[in-house]
Amino acid sequence: MRGFIPPRVTSPAQGYVLLPRSLRKVVTREHSMLLQNACLESYVELRRRPDVVELCSPPVFFFSVATFHIFCYSTRTFSGELFIFKHKIIFMKHPKEERTFVMIKPDGVRKGLVGEIIKRIEQRDLKIVALEMFQPTAKQIDGHYPKDKQWITRLGEKTLSTYAKYGYDAKKELGTDKAEVIGPQVRKWLVDFMISAPLVRMVVQGVHAVDMVRKIAGPTMPYQADMGTIRGDYSADSPALANKEKRAVMNLIHASETQEEAAHEIKYWFGKSPVYTYKRFGIDE
Repeated sequence: MRGFIPPRVTSPAQGYVLLPRSLRKVVTREHSMLLQNACLESYVELRRRPDVVELCSPPVFFFSVATFHIFCYSTRTFSGELFIFKHKIIFMKHPKEERTFVMIKPDGVRKGLVGEIIKRIEQRDLKIVALEMFQPTAKQIDGHYPKDKQWITRLGEKTLSTYAKYGYDAKKELGTDKAEVIGPQVRKWLVDFMISAPLVRMVVQGVHAVDMVRKIAGPTMPYQADMGTIRGDYSADSPALANKEKRAVMNLIHASETQEEAAHEIKYWFGKSPVYTYKRFGIDE
C-alpha cells in the first residue's frame, strides 16, 4: 500500500480509509466522515453476502481516483477478492470546485449571444476556467452524441410523437413512420446543425455548477422555457417547427446534465488543454 495515507479523520475501531496522496489536500473533516460512513454502510452490506468468508477486522477501505468507487479488500493481506460497492464519491471536492461543461451552439454564436451567455453565467457567482471558440468537425460532433441504438430510436419516437401531436403525416414528409429509421435522420440533422458554424466551449466552475447552469439555460425546448432564462429570452424554436424544416432544434446552448457527464465531456472536448485556477474577487476570497 505504499503511496497511500489515511484521511484526516479515521477511527481504528471502525476501520481505516486509505486515499491517494493527490487527494490529501482536498479531504476535509466533513468529507472524511462522509466517506467513512459510506464505507461502513458498504461493509455491513458485504458481511451479509453468503460468498464472503473472511474480512479484515477492523475493515480497510481503499479509494481509487480512477474509478470513483469505494473498494474493500476481503483478506488481511490485501491480496484477496476486490468488492465494488454502490457508493460513488462525488462529495470529495469542495462545493466551489464543482465543474460543468458548457457549449454555445451555432445559433447562439450567430445571434451574437456569446457575451450575454457568459455574463449570465458569471453574474451568478460561477467562473469560467476554460474557454475557446472553434470550428468542430463532423467526427467530433459524432463522438459527442450517443450512438447506441436505443438512444437513436428514442429520437425517432420523439419525432413521431411531435408529428402526431400536431397532425403532421410523418410517412408523407419523412418517407417512413418507423422510429428506428427516423432516429438516424434526426441525429444527422443534429450533427449537420452543430458543424454549421463555430462553437464556443467552456468549463464553468462554482457551487452546484451543473444544476446552476442548467437553471440559467432553461428547459431544452425553447418554446417551453420561461422568460429570464437564456432559451426563454432568445429563442422560440420547437420540435414541431424543426421537424417541418427537417433540422435540429436550435436551443442556443448545451450544458451537462450530471457531474459524471460533465467530467466525461470536459475530458472529451478539452483533453490536455489547460483548465485554469484563480480566485474570483468577493467569492473565493
